[in-house]
Amino acid sequence: MENSILSYKGIRVKTGCLTCRKRRVKCDELKPICKRCIKANVICDGYQKKRSVPSPKLGIKTPPFTEAETESTSVSGIELTASSSPESARYIPSPRSPLSAPIPSSPRTRHRSELAFYHHFVTSTAPRLFDLEHITFWRDHVGSIAWGNDLVFEAILAIGGIHQAYLLSASELTAESMMQSRVSGLRSYGETLRLMESHTKKEGRTDMQPAIVAGVLLAYCECIMNRIKPAALHLKAAGQLLGPSTAPDLSSYPAGYKALHATIAKLDFLAQSIVPYSQPFIQKDSHEACNYMGAFDSFSEGSVHRSVSSERVELVQIISRFNHLDNIIWGPWSSKSSRPSSEALSRFQMDLLYWRANSPLTFDGCSESLAILPDCDEPLDELPIPPEPLFFQSRYAALSTALYNNYMACSFSMLSNGHDHDRNALCAFHYVYQNLRIAEGLTAATLQDSENIDINISLLLYLSFRRCYSREWQTWTIQKLRQCGQQGLLDGSAFANTLENIYHLQLRAELQSNYALKPAYNTTGLLHSRILPLLQPKDESDRWVAYYLRPTTSLDHEDMNLCVIGRAAWRQDKRGNMASVQFDFYDDLAVADVGVASLRDWIQSLEASPRLRDQSF
Repeated sequence: MENSILSYKGIRVKTGCLTCRKRRVKCDELKPICKRCIKANVICDGYQKKRSVPSPKLGIKTPPFTEAETESTSVSGIELTASSSPESARYIPSPRSPLSAPIPSSPRTRHRSELAFYHHFVTSTAPRLFDLEHITFWRDHVGSIAWGNDLVFEAILAIGGIHQAYLLSASELTAESMMQSRVSGLRSYGETLRLMESHTKKEGRTDMQPAIVAGVLLAYCECIMNRIKPAALHLKAAGQLLGPSTAPDLSSYPAGYKALHATIAKLDFLAQSIVPYSQPFIQKDSHEACNYMGAFDSFSEGSVHRSVSSERVELVQIISRFNHLDNIIWGPWSSKSSRPSSEALSRFQMDLLYWRANSPLTFDGCSESLAILPDCDEPLDELPIPPEPLFFQSRYAALSTALYNNYMACSFSMLSNGHDHDRNALCAFHYVYQNLRIAEGLTAATLQDSENIDINISLLLYLSFRRCYSREWQTWTIQKLRQCGQQGLLDGSAFANTLENIYHLQLRAELQSNYALKPAYNTTGLLHSRILPLLQPKDESDRWVAYYLRPTTSLDHEDMNLCVIGRAAWRQDKRGNMASVQFDFYDDLAVADVGVASLRDWIQSLEASPRLRDQSF
């Protein structure tokens, strides 16, 4: 009742939390954190208490202080969310949550900003970044052990601050708040590295769970900042530390081992799709102890609890088991010098088709019935561009279908004998076209910048570009990529610019040749001879760099080599367009003769680095 007077219009009061007063917005005055600050994802600085009346005898003034300061030592991060309002009630953990138990005393003094970043991780970061089936581990279990472990606590503050800074910049709130969150997050990032070194080097230490959790959280920090190289290093360190010996450390929370496996393997799969390293980051003993992606054989008759998410896990298992993924995507750029045999590719296709037949939840939600195999008799020239959109009940199901289509197209393309229209090439084209339809359906719904760290349609469009049937398909793909925006590690504009530069290389090749390079399907070239774009991971500068390679095969089509034909470097404006671009052209130089070898050197050093048990992250 004390706040009921504020409901009358026309009355102005100088109350509210310090943050809302500073932002000059109306505060709902919920305590200890107002709903306005929760919605804006900003730090609520609490409420200023009235100054006490000084004693006329002593003449001592009581200094002003905030309620948040007086309560910071007795209020836990979860108690901050307690409120009778419907909006904030969703942040209160269930009675069964580990966070509902009494939280041990803090290992050190915590400030309001630290509690706010911890609160942001629990209520916003964890639900956004981690799969629903593992959210209990990351939000509740990890959030609980952080109160007794400085290493995990600092890692949570790092991801909470960096993620909050991303959201503030995306929503165009004050630059000052965004910078404060980012600086605080990076400060905790550095402290996590310091604690990580002492934790992993301590003699006789066997409990590696905090180091693994912290390594995964730091990898996510780098993903949000769009830095693939350091993300891969953290990911490998966490994967190497995770093994059967870790299971006893998680005995109090049995789902933890599976959650850690699934999260590391998910990031590993995404990273291998961007940078073609060949060895998975989870060690072999860990792979055998817990089936890849942390799931057991879901195709068995006794399987229960099936979902679209579990069907995606099964698909990734199949892809990851085949040749460590790299050769099927990257072909000659991978560390292997020979292409997969036709027998291996056929087995891979049969595994994919078996998954397709046993994944009803993924495909039943499609707006139309999809054939198991495409109708190759349908003329490709008559397929409309823009394509008819293909809709699914969920975005997750749509992306799982697109992922399946991408690898079916890859395998059919590699089985193609090089002729213009053999059946394998036609199948590859039809799978690519179905992905164009899925992309049209997704963009018809919504496509915007997000921090989602997962496979996205922009990556699948980028990988499918080399298997487009016509120049018209390729042009549409580039236009669609420009609509995708920045999504975690995936930058649709950078993908679009990388592919657009291929046109300049093709034009140069046509001008220098003595014959017209125009096969039946519109200057895109034969599948085996098309240019392979390789977008370098972005470094600390604001430049993007891509190399362009042309595959060559031996007469028996078994061994493959790469020749570098060009390099492009450019900067992007705020809209993602190329502000300036510089080309360097090469006359079919070997990969080792140009700067692209630096990426391969980094990949090889990443794969060859020793086990990090006794090294710092």
